[in-house]
Amino acid sequence: KAELRQQDRRVAQDVDNLFFKTKKLQMKQMLDKATIAVRKCTSHGLQLTAGALKNSSNVNRLVHRDLAYKFLSTLRGTPPYFQRMSKDLYAMCRTLGPATLFVTLSAAETRWPHLLRILGEVVDKKTYTDEEIAIMTWQEKCRLIQSDPVTCARHFDYTIQQMFKLLKSDQGPFGKLKDFYYRIEFQQRGSPHCHAMLWLSEVPSFNDAPTENVINFIDSVITCQKPHQDEDEELADLVNLQYHRHSHTCRKGTNFACRFNFPKPPMSATAILEPLTLEEADNVKSHKAAWLTVHKRLLLMKMGENISFEQFLADVNMSEANYIKAIRSTLNTSTVFLKRSPAEIKINSYNATLLLAMRANVDVQPVLSTYACATYIASYVSKGQRGMSQLLRKAAEEAKQDGSTMQEQFRTVGNSFLNAVEISAQEATYLLLQLPLRQSSRSVIFVNTSLPENRVFLLK
Repeated sequence: KAELRQQDRRVAQDVDNLFFKTKKLQMKQMLDKATIAVRKCTSHGLQLTAGALKNSSNVNRLVHRDLAYKFLSTLRGTPPYFQRMSKDLYAMCRTLGPATLFVTLSAAETRWPHLLRILGEVVDKKTYTDEEIAIMTWQEKCRLIQSDPVTCARHFDYTIQQMFKLLKSDQGPFGKLKDFYYRIEFQQRGSPHCHAMLWLSEVPSFNDAPTENVINFIDSVITCQKPHQDEDEELADLVNLQYHRHSHTCRKGTNFACRFNFPKPPMSATAILEPLTLEEADNVKSHKAAWLTVHKRLLLMKMGENISFEQFLADVNMSEANYIKAIRSTLNTSTVFLKRSPAEIKINSYNATLLLAMRANVDVQPVLSTYACATYIASYVSKGQRGMSQLLRKAAEEAKQDGSTMQEQFRTVGNSFLNAVEISAQEATYLLLQLPLRQSSRSVIFVNTSLPENRVFLLK
C-alpha cells in the first residue's frame, strides 16, 4: 500500500508490477483460507475423543466436505464471494422491504478535467490549463489514464464516497435517504462503475399509495428528456452521455436485439403499465402484431426523430389506447414508462442533479415490487463472473471425482481461479489497496440455525 501511494509514482505506474502483486496477494490469501478450511468439520453427533483424532483416517473422514468451491468466499472478486454478498443483500431486503431506487454511476475519466489535471501533474510533471485539456486528443487522454491506474481507481473511490455524502445530505436529489447498499463492478474497458440500491423514507410506496402519487414522485426525481441547448447548455451536453449505443452486452443471454429494451416507446405522460388482463388476452395476438409494427418503426428512427407524439401515432396508424395495449402485450410485470418524445427513444433515464454532480453516465430506475427487487436487482448487484463461476464448479467436481485429498482439491480450484480470472489494472488496485468493493448502511450478522450436531466447527 505504501509503495502504491507514495509520491514517487514509478512503482504505481508499472502495470506488470500491479498484476504480480495482486497474484501474490491472492495466492497468500488462498493458502491461508485453505489451511482453515481443511480444519472445518461436523461431528454428526459423534463423541470425539483425543484418541480418535490421533488416527489420520478419522480426521480425513471428518473433514471430507464439499468445501473446495466455497473456501474462496472470503477472497474478494470471486464468484463465491459475490454469492455470500447476495445473502447479505437479501437480508436487507427482508428487513427493510424493497428498495425505492436502483442507481448506476459510471466513470468518465476522459471527460473529467480535474482528474486529467491531477494525472498531468503526476505523470507528466506538468500543470495543464483548462484550454490545454480541452484541446487534448482522445489518445492523449487515454495515455494519461493508462499511465497511472492507481490514481484513477483512488479518484473513483473518492468520487463515490462524496456522491453518497450528497445523497445522505439534506440537499440530496432524492429526498431523505434511509438506507443504501452499493457494489463496485468493472466494465470490459477496465473502468469501475457503481450499482446501488437506495431505500428512501417519506416517499409513496407502489404497493400502498395511489398510482397518481407514485407517478408524481417518479416524475420529480427521474427523467429522460433532452433539454434545449439554449435553455441549459451544460445539462444538454451531459445528456449526450445518456444515449444508449448497442454493444455486445446488449445481446448477452437473450435472442432480442437489446436486453435493455432500447429503443424505448414514446409516451405522452409517465405511466405504470400492467400486463394484459385475462379479459384482454383474447386479442393478444393482434396486440403483439401491433407491437411489431411499433418496434419496426422505432428501429427505423435510429437515434430518434424530431416529430410529435401524435405524428408518431399517425405513422404507426394507431390510437393511443391501442398503442398502450400493444406495449402491455410485451409485459410480464408492472413496468414504468417515462414521458418520452420520439426524439428521446435512446436516452437512458437520469436525475438532473446526479448527472450534473457525476458528469458521467448515470442510470436511475424505480423499484416497483419486492419480487423485482429480490429476483432481478439483488442478483444484478451481486452477480459474479458467470463463466468463472461455471469454471470453478467444474474444477471442484473434477477434483472430487479424482479422489483427491482436501488440500489437493483446494489447490486445483485455487489454481483454476488464479490462471483464468480476468481483471483490469484498476481492479487490481482496488484489491491491493483494499478499497471497498461493496458498502452498506447496515451490518449483517449470520445466525446459525442448524442443529448442534450439524454445525461446522474447527479442529484445533
